Amino acid sequence: MILQVDEIEHFKPKALQWASSSDVFCYLDSNNFRDQYSKFDVLLAIGAKDEVIVKANSSFDNLEQFRAKHPGWITGFFTYDLKNEIEDLVSENPDHLLFPDLYFFAPQHLVLIRNETIEIISDNPEQVIDDINAQSIQEKSTNYPVQLSSRFSKEEYISTVIKIREHISRGDIYVTNFCQEFFAENASIDPLSTFLKLNMISPNPFAGFFKIHDKYILSASPERFLAKRANKLISQPIKGTSKRYNDPENDKLSQQNLKTHPKELQENVMIVDLVRNDLTRSAVQGTVHTEELFGIYSFSQVHQMISTVVCGLRDDVGAVEAIKNTFPM
Repeated sequence: MILQVDEIEHFKPKALQWASSSDVFCYLDSNNFRDQYSKFDVLLAIGAKDEVIVKANSSFDNLEQFRAKHPGWITGFFTYDLKNEIEDLVSENPDHLLFPDLYFFAPQHLVLIRNETIEIISDNPEQVIDDINAQSIQEKSTNYPVQLSSRFSKEEYISTVIKIREHISRGDIYVTNFCQEFFAENASIDPLSTFLKLNMISPNPFAGFFKIHDKYILSASPERFLAKRANKLISQPIKGTSKRYNDPENDKLSQQNLKTHPKELQENVMIVDLVRNDLTRSAVQGTVHTEELFGIYSFSQVHQMISTVVCGLRDDVGAVEAIKNTFPM
């Protein structure tokens, strides 16, 4: 079913509110960002007619089998510790969230928005549109008493940085992505209203809102990890960030400084080299190349340096294997 809607920005929160009553849903929003590889403006997958849940080994094999069973749209997530299935690694960090390592589902209903056109893929698309239109937006407060804490003390953080620098000096590694977890315990928030506010404050090209039963993922990402268009793979890594300013002159200066900053340029080249190497595992020989190096893109809060690396996908490599070949991102 395909229909035209004049006020898409009014339709989206209604659709999301309707979806939020389901046990499982996935919402992806480009926030009106488009490039040559954009496939849709909004995707909303609701309800699981089938699902694959993996909390052990063989995650990618399980997904490959699920993909063969459901060749249409499936949505889901990969967790970072899937790296332990691919590389000779072990994670010793405590898991307080208890998400499965991998989860994908084949949706009962799919809503795709492109420009002012809505496509509904469902056994009963008329009922879907009626249910969405019947929604009355319920605005809720997002001022929740949440106290964030860190897993690292300041001393532990500094000690870890010193160890990383020692590894780099010895030549054990040349780059690391050092992260720390911030958390809140016994916090109570409304996920839907919190996501809507997050997406209003920070409208990024790859915003995501995912519900799997009693667990939620709220995301405001500007980065495309990997896309497949026909027989072409595209990765657009980001390294390099500068602040936005209300004053046009200061904002332009911030953008110019990002374009020429030696550290940002070096980090961007480093991640481009990494992506080029990862893509060779799936690529037709000689097709890996950088379409754009050091592209500067401006979003609501920051300027970002984004490069685009592409390749032709070999006939013997499927979509799931291509993700595995580039994982972890």
